[in-house]
Amino acid sequence: MFIHQLIFRNIKRNLRHYYLYFFALVCSTALYFAFVTLQYEAAAGELDDSFKVQAGIEVASYLLVFIVTVFLLYANGLFLKRRTKEIGLYQLAGMTKGKSVFCS
Repeated sequence: MFIHQLIFRNIKRNLRHYYLYFFALVCSTALYFAFVTLQYEAAAGELDDSFKVQAGIEVASYLLVFIVTVFLLYANGLFLKRRTKEIGLYQLAGMTKGKSVFCS
């Protein structure tokens, strides 16, 4: 059995464990790209003090990247905490630690 077959079979069988992780990824990506799209919107440049508005949006964009990073790290930590026993089982079966993290 190839490793990618094991990954897809594991995802299908344990979707209830993965929903939070996938939800975090999708929401974080959508939120970031929606905010960056607003940054380059033409109507935002037409406002008074457009330099201040543009600088504020850019700073908020970096803040959003930080918040998304913390959110994804939290979701990843929670996900790994739930799946620790399975990762240990994969390591007992002979998979290396790096490969077992991707399979969990």
